[in-house]
Amino acid sequence: ADVVIFFNFLKPNQVYNLRKELGVEVMDRFGLILEIFAERAGSREAKLQIELAKLKRELSFVREYINLRKRGELHGYLGGGKRAADAYYEYVVSRIAKIEGELHALRRSKSFRWHRREETGIYSIALTGYTGAGKTTLFTRLTGADGYVDGKPFATLSTKTRLMHLEGLPVLVSDTIGFIDSLPEQLLDAFYTTLGEITYSDLVLFIVDASEELGEVQRKILAGLSVLSTLGVPKSRVIAVANKIDAAKEHLEDVLRLLKALEFPEVVAISAKHGLNLDSLRRAIRRNLPDRV
Repeated sequence: ADVVIFFNFLKPNQVYNLRKELGVEVMDRFGLILEIFAERAGSREAKLQIELAKLKRELSFVREYINLRKRGELHGYLGGGKRAADAYYEYVVSRIAKIEGELHALRRSKSFRWHRREETGIYSIALTGYTGAGKTTLFTRLTGADGYVDGKPFATLSTKTRLMHLEGLPVLVSDTIGFIDSLPEQLLDAFYTTLGEITYSDLVLFIVDASEELGEVQRKILAGLSVLSTLGVPKSRVIAVANKIDAAKEHLEDVLRLLKALEFPEVVAISAKHGLNLDSLRRAIRRNLPDRV
């Protein structure tokens, strides 16, 4: 093996001991997610958010390296002397401060736009759900905009927002980052500006891949609901959308029963890929938008 990946979160001293024992690269699930994010980040904001999360994680590792060096246990990387480790530690701290300043400015700008949108009376809906559920395909169907789709996890790291007209009403539709089970809290904080789009929207479309096995569907729904709960989004603002009904086969009814049992205000079954039942979805969106002058 070239690398050993652990599902659970590893402390810096555990990583150090495992690398020494196994003689290969060791990372945990958090590190793997960051590697995937780093490969797929496109916008300036997404890149900054990912770099910030990586540097904050790295800071704990540098502290451990310094601690090991003081105990005389460190050999190899950064083992050559005090100055190298301390200088790198100072660089990481200053870089974190710089990125946080840039992201704070971006957040302030986005927050202003969210409030201005609310004042002007334009409705906004956010598409969310587990990664790979078909959010970007549905976004393309609803808005006519081009969205990058390749079937791999986290094709969307930066929020895309486009205007659509719903029975004469202007509605802003946002395609957001996909959820994942046991998402590290550090990533929730790093993607504040992306997830903020969900928090400030009038309505959330919770996309579910109905083509998967029922147990897998249930696991992903509960993971997504956990994130929405963390963001403070009430279920009354969420429409459940069972997607990929063209491939769902015989267990579609079980998926729909599961969604109804979770007390979503509405459950709509569609196929974004083939454009099936999208008119029913548009009517459900219109029914659930709040009254506004």
